[in-house]
Amino acid sequence: LLTGKGAWVEAPIRSFGKQRLYKLVLVRQGVEKIIYCTADHRWFALDHRKPHRGRGHREFKTTELRPGKHRLQQVYGRSYKNKVKPSPFGVAHGFTFGDGSTSQGLRHTTSVNLVGEKDSHLQPFFALCPSSDQPGINAMRYSALPNFFREKPSINENHSYLLGWLMGYFAADGSCTSRGQVTISSAVESNIKFVRDVCAVLGIGTYSIRREDRVSNLTGQPHTMFSMTLQREHLDESFFIIPAHRQNFMKAGGSGVRRRKYW
Repeated sequence: LLTGKGAWVEAPIRSFGKQRLYKLVLVRQGVEKIIYCTADHRWFALDHRKPHRGRGHREFKTTELRPGKHRLQQVYGRSYKNKVKPSPFGVAHGFTFGDGSTSQGLRHTTSVNLVGEKDSHLQPFFALCPSSDQPGINAMRYSALPNFFREKPSINENHSYLLGWLMGYFAADGSCTSRGQVTISSAVESNIKFVRDVCAVLGIGTYSIRREDRVSNLTGQPHTMFSMTLQREHLDESFFIIPAHRQNFMKAGGSGVRRRKYW
């Protein structure tokens, strides 16, 4: 469980039998979330009613919450910043997970193409792997990679490896706009849900997963993309391997821009 000071601890979970549930509707930045909870569930919140203003976060039961009057306290895990160094093996794993491929047949090997100037910044993480030039697609192919690089790592891996994996995967499937919005996308919803879990472990806040139905401009077939935005104040410039991502992040104010939005 996550404590009020952002530490992950082991704690007992007990059953208290069947109880009446209440529907709690939360809203943040236009996104609605519904939680079903018991009457005595405890919440820590700011109370905007006059007698309670300026008293900080106080404890309320579910049945004491009032629409438009309470702002729920939100806590994130302790930030990786200045504490965790990314694993280079994790970076290679993450990028291969996003952009690699595994051949079929007897060889059954995994490889990755680093295409163009953008992907060339990943070369140091694959330097010990066999490589070959791919002039037809302006790429360098790195092979002899572990097949498990095409799978998600364990959420119980050490923080260094998980941070490296997230950085590598973001380099493959992430974007940072000129306004500094940091977003990662995938056609597989479970991939984005796993990113959300990794971010929780590393102390990186995230917003809700968004779904967008599209039509491919290559095949003309409909498909669904899932995306999620990471909260900028929990990142720093070292997170971005691709220079264009890092430059956009810094030009837009880096991690100094804080937009606290309460549920």
